[in-house]
Amino acid sequence: MDDLFKELEAKLSKVGSRTIWKRQIGAHLVWLSPITLQGQEKVGEVLNSSDVSGSNMIYETKRITLAYSIVGIDELDLGPFRNGDSLIPTVAKDGRILHVTLEKYLYDKLLYWGAQYLDDIFSVYADLLSTHQKENLQNIVFQDTKTPGDELEELERKVAQMRQDMGKPPLVEKAADPVAPSFDPFKTVG
Repeated sequence: MDDLFKELEAKLSKVGSRTIWKRQIGAHLVWLSPITLQGQEKVGEVLNSSDVSGSNMIYETKRITLAYSIVGIDELDLGPFRNGDSLIPTVAKDGRILHVTLEKYLYDKLLYWGAQYLDDIFSVYADLLSTHQKENLQNIVFQDTKTPGDELEELERKVAQMRQDMGKPPLVEKAADPVAPSFDPFKTVG
């Protein structure tokens, strides 16, 4: 029975967040991994917060996302500390030594990184995630997708209903002009 639980633990732990991408960005090799649900919840809190607005919300969202997705830099593998306990020592403003999670440590450190460098890392991360999604779904055939014809038909029905509700005349598809295809502007008239 112990083996079953060990196998279960191995299969269900960190599903979807084990992938690590190492990319040379400027002078550093940055290790990135898909953000966890815990990190996504923190991003959601910022997006729903009334304390952060405008462009600050964009920077804060990027900072939190990167704090939860950076799992190493250069030769340092920080993965063992990811989603873990408060083990990383840091110095508080009053000089005391505090122990924080990796994500909190990175979040604090990222505040003093170059803004352009953070934007660059975030751009690389976004591109990696897009590719990762395509790879995850490459063998999936979605059963509920519509053909372009079905989509057009549905949109035309909606437009017709909206125009009727607004008291506007129905749209009429313009017939092709039979003379236009045979017109040759370079043909000599004679």
